[in-house]
Amino acid sequence: MCMRGGVNEGQIHYCYIPGTPGYYVEGDSYRNSVLKHEAKDKGLFYDKIAFWELTSFLGLLKYPELDGAFSVGLYHTAAWTFNSPYCWDPYGIKERISCLIDKMFVLEYEIQYYRNYILSMQNKDSVMLREYLYAAYYALAMEYCIKNNRFAPVYFKTLLSLCRNEELAKAVLKLEEDYYSFDLSEVESGNYERKMMAQRKTVRNDVIDGFLRQIVDQTQNYEGKMPKSGTDYRGKVVEIILDALN
Repeated sequence: MCMRGGVNEGQIHYCYIPGTPGYYVEGDSYRNSVLKHEAKDKGLFYDKIAFWELTSFLGLLKYPELDGAFSVGLYHTAAWTFNSPYCWDPYGIKERISCLIDKMFVLEYEIQYYRNYILSMQNKDSVMLREYLYAAYYALAMEYCIKNNRFAPVYFKTLLSLCRNEELAKAVLKLEEDYYSFDLSEVESGNYERKMMAQRKTVRNDVIDGFLRQIVDQTQNYEGKMPKSGTDYRGKVVEIILDALN
């Protein structure tokens, strides 16, 4: 069953399941007979692509709303999902759609998400090591987004490698080193380790604080700014994925 060319409403309701005759099951049929299909393709669960869910998720890059509530967090989550380096991608789909995902980039949404986090952290009397590290990453991400008008690298080390301020890069790397230097001999369980790492406090660094203030000042005009609606590439993204699977 080859579905090339324009994508119509019916096509996005298919579920792609390798090993199934024709490879596609109509969405309603799949949902109504899920147990039957699960028994048949249990070993291929990781390869299923439900296009009605994919199209809905892509919609968060165009209209980041849930139950009528606008959220830059939803937009950011969708963007990170499509740009994550940690993904199962045997068909090379990520590489094929990355250009279109970037074209759905909205600078104002990303800036507001990162900026809100940094402002929240700055207003605290004491700062947790993890949130301070996050703030440093978010500030570097905002700088990257403004300069390149595209999503910042999700992988922290990739983003940090692009930092031309050596003093800042060293300070952030030291912060990361401190975060992972927890004494494992005191750890009783994995959950305990994660809990203790999350609760560790740190002393503020003048270089990092100066960079955070600089970025916050630089992005103050983006606060609460609603951008004009951009181009919707959802249909094209789904079409490319369908083409890759055939």
